[in-house]
Amino acid sequence: MREFTNSPLINHTRISPHRNSPRNRPITKLTIHHTAGNIGLENLGEWLSRPTTRASYNYGISSDGRVGMFVEERDRCWASSSPANDHQAVVIGVANSTLAPEWRVDDRAYESLINLCVDICRRNGIAELVYDGTPDGSLTRHNMFSRQTCPGPFLQSRFLEICALVNAQLGNTQAARPTTPATPTPTPAENGAYTLHVPLPGHTTAADAMAGTNPRNTQQPGEYSVFRVHGQAVNITRRAGSPGSWINGALNTQPGAAAPPEQNFTVSDENLDAMVTLGVVNSPSYWRRVANIEHLDALLSAAAFPGRLDSRIYNGVTTTEDALDVLRDAGIITNADYWKGLLRRDDVSRWLGQLLINIANRSRDVLERIIWAEARGEDLRGQVLVGNVIMNRSRARNFPDGIRAVVFANGVNSQGVRVYQFSLVSNGSYARATPTATQRQAVDQILDGVDHSDGATFFRSTRGLEGSWHETALHHLLTHGGHAFFREH
Repeated sequence: MREFTNSPLINHTRISPHRNSPRNRPITKLTIHHTAGNIGLENLGEWLSRPTTRASYNYGISSDGRVGMFVEERDRCWASSSPANDHQAVVIGVANSTLAPEWRVDDRAYESLINLCVDICRRNGIAELVYDGTPDGSLTRHNMFSRQTCPGPFLQSRFLEICALVNAQLGNTQAARPTTPATPTPTPAENGAYTLHVPLPGHTTAADAMAGTNPRNTQQPGEYSVFRVHGQAVNITRRAGSPGSWINGALNTQPGAAAPPEQNFTVSDENLDAMVTLGVVNSPSYWRRVANIEHLDALLSAAAFPGRLDSRIYNGVTTTEDALDVLRDAGIITNADYWKGLLRRDDVSRWLGQLLINIANRSRDVLERIIWAEARGEDLRGQVLVGNVIMNRSRARNFPDGIRAVVFANGVNSQGVRVYQFSLVSNGSYARATPTATQRQAVDQILDGVDHSDGATFFRSTRGLEGSWHETALHHLLTHGGHAFFREH
C-alpha cells in the first residue's frame, strides 16, 4: 500500500476523535461534502471533535479558501454513511456562502477545492478524476450513500467541471466522463438531440434547475439540442450551439412511464441527538417518523452548530413569523418563503411550526435549563446570579463566545475522559431539566438588565469551599445562599 502523506496546503489542524486508524484500503477516491453553513475552520474543528458529533472529514475548506485537516489521510474519517467508500476516499467538507436551498460556495473556497483535489490526486497516484454518477467513480458525493441533499445543488451541478479542472492540472486532457444516472430519460451527450416529454421550468443555472429555484420560463415539450450537461441538469436550446435554459433532466419522464419513486428525506441521528441535548425536541423517534422534508436536516445541522443563535437571547418567541425572522437574522435560513410554504401544508404545519419556535428560543432555553440544573434550590436572586455568570462568560474574551458555547465548554482530563465545565451537564442533570416559572422569571429579569454579580465569571457551592482552587486562585466577590461567586484577579 502506498505510504500516506498529508496535504501541504493546510492552514489549520485539529484532529477529530471520530475516525478509524488506519484505513484498510489505499486512497483511490475523493468525496465532496458541504458543511451546511458558512463555518470557519476553528468552529468546524471544534464541532467535529465533540463526543456527540460522531462525524468527521479529512479536510475542510472555509469560505475564505483556508484548508483545515481534521483526520489524517492515513485514517478513515466518518463522513459518507458508507465505510466502504470512506476507507478508499479522502473526504472534503466545503463551507457554504449561502444556505438552503441553493447552498452556494464562495469562489475562494471553490478554487481551494480544485487545488486540494489536484494535490490529493498527485500524492496518491490518482491519474484521472472520474465522475460517472455512481459510487464506482473516483469522485463521489455524500448523497450517493444516504438520502439527503449533501453536497447541495451548487456543488453537485459542478462535479463534471471539477473533474475537468483537476484533470487539466494533472496533465490529463480527457474530459470527465458524462454522468448516466438511473432516470427515466438518460442524460444525453452535449450537442446531441433531446426530446422534452413534459413541460418543465427553465432556469439560468444548473444549480437552480436541480434545486427548483428561480425559474425564468417554461420549456414546452418538443425537440431540442443539448448545449451543456452537468449531472442530471441539462441545458437545452432550440438553436444548436447556443445556450438555452437549464432543466432538471430527472423530471423529464416519458408519457406512460412509471413515476419516479417518492423521495424520502431523513434527519440524521447526530442532529437529532444535538436537538435533544439542547432541549429543542424530546422524542427522537417521533421526529424520525414525521420529518420527511427536504432541507430540514441541514437546518438542524446549522442550528446545532456553535455560534449560531448564541450571541443573544430572544425573549419568548411564540409565533412562526417571529421564529423565521430570528432564524434568518442568525443565518440559519436564507429563504423564509420556502419555510412559510411548508407551514401552509396540513401534514407538517403542526410540528414544523413548533420546531422552528423551539429552535428560535434555543439560547433562552439553554439559560433556563442551566439555571434549573445549578440553582433551582436557590431563591430568585440566587438563580439570577447563576444566570448572570453565564452571561458574563459569554461576553468575556477568555471564555467561549456565546451562551450555548459557555454551557457546553468541555475538555479532556488527565485520564483521557471528556468532562464539561459545568458538572451538571456531564452528569445528565441539564438534559433532564424541566424549567419552571421561577427559572423563566429569572431569565426575564436578566433580559431586563438585572445583574447582582459584580462581574463574576465563576461560582461554586459553599460546601468544601475552604482551601479550594476557587478560594486560593480567584477573587471572592460575594456569597449568596449556597453559592460563592468569583472573578479572576
